Amino acid sequence: MDPEKSELAQNLIKVFKQVHKDFQHHLYKSIIPNQKMTPMFVMMRLKKASCKGTDGVRVSDIASSIGITVPAITQIITVLEKDGYIRRAMDPEDRRAVRVILTPAGDAMLEPAIRALNEIIISLIDYLGEDESKTLLKLLDRVESFFNEGRI
Repeated sequence: MDPEKSELAQNLIKVFKQVHKDFQHHLYKSIIPNQKMTPMFVMMRLKKASCKGTDGVRVSDIASSIGITVPAITQIITVLEKDGYIRRAMDPEDRRAVRVILTPAGDAMLEPAIRALNEIIISLIDYLGEDESKTLLKLLDRVESFFNEGRI
C-alpha cells in the first residue's frame, strides 16, 4: 500500500471517530442532559418515521438502524413505553411483529432537542460559511453513497 495513502487513511479514520464522538456529545447529550443516548436515538428514529407518514417502526428495524440487538432495544422500548413516550401496536402486515409509535408526549419531549439541534447546525454553518457548508454536504453525501452502494 502506498505510504501516503496509508497515512491519509489513518488520518481520515481518526477524524471520523472524533467527529462521531463530538457529534454525539454536543448534539445529543448537551441537548437533553438527563436522557441517555440510545433512547434518544430510538425516539429520533420514530420521529423521522412519523414525519414520513409511516405508522410506527418495527422493533427489529429500530435495532438494526441503531446497531444494537433486538433484546437490548426491547428493554429500552419498555422503559420509554412506561414513561409514556412511545406505544406499541400490532403490525397490520405481520401479526407476529410489533410496531413502535412515538406518542404526543414523546414528540413534545423531542421538540426542544430538535430546535437545539437546528441551532447547533446553524452555528456550524455560520462557523464554516455557506460555501464550505455546501462543500461539506456534497462530500458527506458522496461518503454516504460510497458506503451504501456496496463499494466495500
